[in-house]
Amino acid sequence: MNNSRSRRWYAVSLGILGIALVVVGVHVAPGWATSPDQIKVNRGTNIAATVSPDFASIVFDLQGVLWSLPIAGGTATPLTQPLLEPARPDYAPRGGFVAFEAYSGGTFHIWAMDPDGRNVRQLTSGHADDRDPRVSPNGSKIAYSSDNAVFGSNYVIRVVDVASRTSSTVASDATFDAFEPTWSPDGNTIAFVNGTGATGTSIQSVPAGGGTRTTLVTAPAGQRLNSPAYSPGGGKIAYVQFGTNNNVSQSQLWVKDLSSSGSAPVRVGTSNDVFPFYPVWLSETELLYTADGKIEITTIGGGTTDVPFEATFPIMRDSYTRKKFDFDSADKRQVVGIVGPALSPDAKQVAFEALNQIWLMEIGKKPRPITADTYYKCDPAWSPDGTKLAYSTDKSGIMKVYVYDVRTGRGDETAVTTFGGAQVSAAWSR
Repeated sequence: MNNSRSRRWYAVSLGILGIALVVVGVHVAPGWATSPDQIKVNRGTNIAATVSPDFASIVFDLQGVLWSLPIAGGTATPLTQPLLEPARPDYAPRGGFVAFEAYSGGTFHIWAMDPDGRNVRQLTSGHADDRDPRVSPNGSKIAYSSDNAVFGSNYVIRVVDVASRTSSTVASDATFDAFEPTWSPDGNTIAFVNGTGATGTSIQSVPAGGGTRTTLVTAPAGQRLNSPAYSPGGGKIAYVQFGTNNNVSQSQLWVKDLSSSGSAPVRVGTSNDVFPFYPVWLSETELLYTADGKIEITTIGGGTTDVPFEATFPIMRDSYTRKKFDFDSADKRQVVGIVGPALSPDAKQVAFEALNQIWLMEIGKKPRPITADTYYKCDPAWSPDGTKLAYSTDKSGIMKVYVYDVRTGRGDETAVTTFGGAQVSAAWSR
């Protein structure tokens, strides 16, 4: 269900590793502020990457910004401004634009931009949660997952026409979610993850115009699948598999040969922390993906190389005089805040919390504490006749309701509630 695929279960908590404070010049994307203080980053958590059709450059997301990077590695150039919150970029196979999802405005939608970051435009709109964009081989359409703006409904696979921006559903299920679509190289088939919430139990395919589903990969017991990607010839499919092996959570890259129904999937690379985003085929035997905080290239049955990157973020600090606090003085000080004021029924007294005590104050006179211990207290409440105060305190080890007699100054030694758990916010019957 879509509430299981809540905002950015996989993506958008983008952490930073390997940082150093520097003062250097930096290329600033449109909308970026400038600052003499900056942070250089050469690692990232849950970054997604895509590759240009000529294999010359990479676009990846990091800390809510899309960046461009030479495929050999080097200095990353910011392409988008931070408030757009883009993620999961996908290069059009024929070039020309990069599709991505963005949370700008408070809802995920499908967007596109020129490869240099210019001409940013929104392709889907409305209240639906639209994510996981994948551009068709000819660049005319984008497949994506959507909840169709129905709270609690399943995710479906939709296709939007880039030119007209009209969209239609090609795969849906009343029981399971369909998400993370990918196109076959000929554009005739769309594969996607089928499952419940974030747990993909299989990879299925459907004709690009809709129709009968075919199961391509089934998750082993206790595992889940993510982000399938067809090989250039369409005979293989790569995907990320996550699960617990020997009591250790592991996320790995796998490839299955689709030409033989009985063939077993083959693990690619050695990382156990592959990020759950689409791998990119560079050839029939070579894949680029993100793992262990890095961008990596692995040959099936061979070794792995890193694509080093360095991204620079400006640090914006407001200039103001910081308040000085004196925590050591024993001088008396004026209380400047109270909590939970409660007016007595005759409107002549106020009870409230302050300095971790319950206080009583006759209107126009000085307040006096009616408690004097170190236990936490809250929620004073007057009885209808104004003779008693109920409040909660954890003096017994857990929050219980006690009653204080305003006339005698006694009665709060024993809790009046004996239920299991904590009791707060008492209210008197009338």
